[in-house]
Amino acid sequence: MCETYAKDGTPHPTNKRYSCDRIMERVMDEENPEFAIEQEYTLLDYDGHPFGWPKSGYPGQQGPYYCAVGATNVFGRQVMEEAIQRLEKRHKEHIILYDPSGGVDNSRRLTGLHETAHIDQFFWGVAHRGASIRIPRGVAQAGRGYLEDRRPSSNGDPYLVCEALVRTAVLDDWTDFDWTN
Repeated sequence: MCETYAKDGTPHPTNKRYSCDRIMERVMDEENPEFAIEQEYTLLDYDGHPFGWPKSGYPGQQGPYYCAVGATNVFGRQVMEEAIQRLEKRHKEHIILYDPSGGVDNSRRLTGLHETAHIDQFFWGVAHRGASIRIPRGVAQAGRGYLEDRRPSSNGDPYLVCEALVRTAVLDDWTDFDWTN
């Protein structure tokens, strides 16, 4: 990955990796967070219709073929519940940061339909694909694992998304975040 700097040597306003890296350095020794970003996309056929979809409707629910991995990456239900509470408290900030248009693009996707929570609401659920934060069933049964934040847009800046997750769920600290860029 690369970073962009201004002539004077300071990070360029578009250099979101710089501030994300500073936050990650703060938590690496003790917390060592591990996570991944899922970015969904749609392939379009020559006619502009989603590739592989029925031409006169929608495909079936994705539940039967959806899977997830990683139940041993994060331990402790209490830690996860605290992270969810923090994410709920910062829901509006995350919506702004998860979308390069400050939430405008995500408002078309996060409608409360089609396995999404409404952009103005925050809730979590076990095996609930329509929740803001989804806890996979195996994770809930094991009492440890990971959570899925289903709010980031596919065109979101991964550095801003990762920084927001760590600032909120791990550090609970936004004191030095630069909201002007």
